[in-house]
Amino acid sequence: MRVVVASSTRSLAEALASPLRAAGHDVLHVRDGAELRRAMPEAEAAFVARRLPGGDALALPPELRHAPVVLVGTDPSDLEAARAARLAGFLAAPFGPADVMAALGVSTRTERVIVLADDSDLVHRHVGALLR
Repeated sequence: MRVVVASSTRSLAEALASPLRAAGHDVLHVRDGAELRRAMPEAEAAFVARRLPGGDALALPPELRHAPVVLVGTDPSDLEAARAARLAGFLAAPFGPADVMAALGVSTRTERVIVLADDSDLVHRHVGALLR
């Protein structure tokens, strides 16, 4: 999976990138908001530092949020900001390698949406059985 790690701090970028690379992911490190915006079209997921120079995940336009974005921060208000921006996740620093991988797993989980054009009981029973 192609994962963008956006941080102006080398130590934070390495703490995020190291477990991702060890798990076989292709990691691209970007250092500011402009690089992040250029990298997002090819990303399958992204970890973005809260205070990234030039604009963090909260400043990403909707057309660049096709991939799950995890905001990385230290302040409790960062979690609320991630929720308000409808980002895929939040990773609180300090964190360990297992936390990075868990955040990636949670953020990339997909959900199925089924729209039923037929509202009959028979269709509901069959679809319900399929989803169980």
